[in-house]
Amino acid sequence: LFVMAAECNIHSGMAKRTKRMVCAGCAVFLSAFLLFQLELMASRALLPSYGGACIVWGSAMVFFQIVLMMGYAWSFAARLRFSAGTYALVHVIAAAALALAMPLNLSAPARSGSGIFPILAWLAKTAGLPAFVLSSTTVVVQWWRMASDEENSGRVYTLYAASNAGSLAGLLTYPLVVEPAMDAAVQDRIWRCAYAVLPLLLWLSRPDAGTPRRSVESAEAPAFREAAKWFWLSVSGGAMLLAATNMITLDIASVPLLWAVPLAIYLLTYALAFGARQGPPRYAAVLFPWACVLGWLLCLMSLMRLSPPVLAAVAMHCLVLFAVCRFCHGLLAGLKPSNSASMPAFYVTIAAGGVFGSVIVAWVIPATVPWLAEYPLAIFLAAAAVWGAEGKREPGGETRRERVAPARAIGTLAAVALSLTAVPALLNGAGLSGGIGGRTAFIAAAVPLSFALLAASRHRAVFAAAMLIAMFASFFTPEIAAEARVVHRARSYYGTFVVFDHGSLRYLQHGATQHGRQYISGGNKETPLSYFHPSAPVADVMMPESPNRAAEGRKIAMIGLGTGALAAYLKAGDQMTIVELDPVNIPIAEKYFSYLATARARGAAIRLITGDGRMSLRSGPDGSYDVLIVDAFSSGAVPAHLLTVEALREYARVLSPGGIALLHVSNRYLDLPKLALSCVRAAGYHGCAKDNAANLHPDADVSYWVAFSPDREVVQRLVCRFGWVEAGPGMKLPRQWTDDRYSIFEMLWWGPPAGVCRSE
Repeated sequence: LFVMAAECNIHSGMAKRTKRMVCAGCAVFLSAFLLFQLELMASRALLPSYGGACIVWGSAMVFFQIVLMMGYAWSFAARLRFSAGTYALVHVIAAAALALAMPLNLSAPARSGSGIFPILAWLAKTAGLPAFVLSSTTVVVQWWRMASDEENSGRVYTLYAASNAGSLAGLLTYPLVVEPAMDAAVQDRIWRCAYAVLPLLLWLSRPDAGTPRRSVESAEAPAFREAAKWFWLSVSGGAMLLAATNMITLDIASVPLLWAVPLAIYLLTYALAFGARQGPPRYAAVLFPWACVLGWLLCLMSLMRLSPPVLAAVAMHCLVLFAVCRFCHGLLAGLKPSNSASMPAFYVTIAAGGVFGSVIVAWVIPATVPWLAEYPLAIFLAAAAVWGAEGKREPGGETRRERVAPARAIGTLAAVALSLTAVPALLNGAGLSGGIGGRTAFIAAAVPLSFALLAASRHRAVFAAAMLIAMFASFFTPEIAAEARVVHRARSYYGTFVVFDHGSLRYLQHGATQHGRQYISGGNKETPLSYFHPSAPVADVMMPESPNRAAEGRKIAMIGLGTGALAAYLKAGDQMTIVELDPVNIPIAEKYFSYLATARARGAAIRLITGDGRMSLRSGPDGSYDVLIVDAFSSGAVPAHLLTVEALREYARVLSPGGIALLHVSNRYLDLPKLALSCVRAAGYHGCAKDNAANLHPDADVSYWVAFSPDREVVQRLVCRFGWVEAGPGMKLPRQWTDDRYSIFEMLWWGPPAGVCRSE
């Protein structure tokens, strides 16, 4: 009987430990799931107030990483002061109290200033407390399990993999399931209900009441060299994440779907790394140098102003991100401490590294470097971190038997520098630039660069040095890689600007998108070009013979400045108010293009305002403008909050009786014309659309425009006189966007544009 009782007690103890381990896994999975859902929900709520720019996501990333680091640091401090059982009670009470008195309110905030600090202040006020509790849960629960089950303490690192799996699930389900199907209020309620389950799971996974406090005060701190490896491997992964995200979102749209994809890949590499028993697998070591080379080829294409197909570019950026992070995080997982005393220091260090890498990419680089330098910087940091972590080992882990010859190293590094400087310069001198010549120049520079970098990858130190040289050499590549003369280059938190002369024309390029051009001299200097040419649909409203043009001066508002080309249509007495989100754009249009100055000389009054277009219009009285033009969608980064039903109602409010609003909805990636008509119909207004694809002037570009007005007669004048197509009931339109619900995925072009207004 004694033996049987003992066996029953053993089995009961094992079942109890198993149950608590399962509950612990569920708790960390749910906390990570809710944390990343919260991050996307809060970031999305900021878009209507702070514009659809990567500054919102970059600032949100930094904020949540800071909160994550604070959660880890708090967990570390709690280990020193409380037993596992005592702190379990404290954490459960805190989680339960927060569930009862949640301060969460994810409605769009009123803009309280510009820059990053108002964003951080709103995030701290709105999501700070729940994010802090959720971020500390993973480390706390791991500590509980280590303290309660010393025999299997090494297995609790699998909880970190469960945490990353929860993060991955939260990221993918939000843009694909939650955002398209639910408005913001429903999302908030469901999130609160899911959070209410967390305290219960934490209580079920708590350690035994009698669990003693581990002697952590006497535990040795990790060696500086070891902590430095943790830190820099984490820095490289965090920098690579935001650099790849910027490359994607600056050219398509800053929306949750495109935020989530790179972050999901990043977390997947963490889950794979910490779910394994050892360091990085062989395939990750092999892929790493090839991914770095591919990343540099993408940089070279960007520097030479060559744009691959968007889906191919996104896929390649995601591949580079996966390969680089898979190897760096695999090395990081291989360096994790085996004793529980060093676990909090490990987590705090990698969280601090993530914060540092994100700050460099999100805030420092945009404020100091006039182009997208964060991508080559992230690749260099990864190569340097791998060298520091591996030392002189080969990718497979074997120690090198010989050192690299100095002459060979110098020759390899020289080849890298010459590939990015001398080769493009020689090809440029031979007239190979632009069009087919530009692609030839790219291939001629890419081939020796690839061979040189792959040769350097045989030794980690040489590879890191090659990446450093390539990064500095790339500062000169943009100036010599094309025949065009770069006049000005600038960078802000919203993107990069390049003003360059090519032939008789001056161009303004924002990211990968041309935002306008102007003849440098001659009789056509003041003729608006590109989307605003007199043959474009916008001229039907702006030309002097337009039926919507009053005899006296008109009051016109425009969202989006570009080169200021629409000012070419202004006459004496006209008043134009232009709202531009990016303050860097205003001096560029004033100094390097003459449209604004010439219009003022003709007697037109032009007022320039810095700020979000929708927010700026809210301060204006009803009936302020005869014409409102929204030109904010032609670039890659689409501000979705400017094309919702609520936004159109705000535009209509400031229109005078008989006024008209024009939406420039040309876009390379998104089917915006029919979406705009759908929003017009849902808002209760009358709309029509037109494009100039069938009658394209050499100085014009294909452009798609949608006009709407509360007055049907205004729309009918465009339809009858200029051939605009009215959005009748027979036209099949997509679901409209609202401030609470929109989906970029539904509007992607899956083929060439099929026309603006075809009845179906």
